Amino acid sequence: MKNITPIAISDSILTSTNVHETAPAIYAAGTTYADGDFAHVVNGVKLDVYESRQDTNTGNAPASSSTWWTYRSFTYPEYAAGTTYAENDIVIVAADHKQYLSLQAANTGNTPVGDVTDLWWSVPAATTAWSPFDVKIGSTVERTGTIEYELTPGAIVSGIAFFKLDASSIDIVMTDPVEGIVYTDSIDLISTSNVFDGYSYSFAPFLLTRHTVETNLPPYINAVITITINAESDTSTTSCGEIVFGPLSYSGSSQYSASLEIVNYSTITPDVWGNLEVVERSYSNKVNVEMVIANSIIQSVLEFFEDYRAIPVVWIPTETDSISGPLLTYGYYQRATTVFSYPTYSVINVELIGMVMT
Repeated sequence: MKNITPIAISDSILTSTNVHETAPAIYAAGTTYADGDFAHVVNGVKLDVYESRQDTNTGNAPASSSTWWTYRSFTYPEYAAGTTYAENDIVIVAADHKQYLSLQAANTGNTPVGDVTDLWWSVPAATTAWSPFDVKIGSTVERTGTIEYELTPGAIVSGIAFFKLDASSIDIVMTDPVEGIVYTDSIDLISTSNVFDGYSYSFAPFLLTRHTVETNLPPYINAVITITINAESDTSTTSCGEIVFGPLSYSGSSQYSASLEIVNYSTITPDVWGNLEVVERSYSNKVNVEMVIANSIIQSVLEFFEDYRAIPVVWIPTETDSISGPLLTYGYYQRATTVFSYPTYSVINVELIGMVMT
């Protein structure tokens, strides 16, 4: 089993993205927009961002002129101290890449800040642009067309994992400032897991891979990593729940006895007549893995478990194509039991619990 120990995101690392965190200027009917210009329109508490598809674009309202505009994404207004916010209004604070929900009406002059709920604002969530790096798989970034991120980690990145994807492919390019492009790969996310005969090839539903990992990146400490998550078309919605990147470590050789349990947090309650009432909630994965590890390196492996007992890690039990996605886990270990079986090797049983998926 391999592990990706995450590198925490920061302004110096996330150097560029095509997902708007703050909205571009509001659409003005008298303005002439060029191809590639952006504008926003107010949609309830949201600000919908549109991209102009042509030059000489004048007087064409974005929400009703699909030949002139393409919807890209949404964001929320930047918090302004002089504005009075209603209950359930949402604002962002771009300086800390957080969004906040107003808990009361007549909310004026109460600055949202911090990671706790106060009388006026809820515990913050990441802005849409930064949500793939918020250690929460359930919150997603969405955009029509491609989603692009440029990362400058300033450290060795050997692996990148993607969770809760809705996309057709991913392109990864690593560029060293001295040597130029040192790595490039394209991950095809079209799944054939439900194709097993001629009938299923012709009529089975179209599936996309939801979770994937890349573990072959070369060890360049100053490289710039460009990630492009591609949609099926320029107007199709692309989304991603979490992107985790960092160095790889080795925990042991996984055995074929691994088990996967899907933990469903939905409630299913019968009423007085026996009819089932279902409240849909999130779910997560639990994975049990048995590993064989050489006794010569077992001390370093056990120290890894000690150091990361409360830090989320990407666990890669296997890189076998057919089962790597289902067993790929971003989360914590609950228990690691070592059996010192033989003079040269031992067995470690690990119980993993993943982040909630919705």
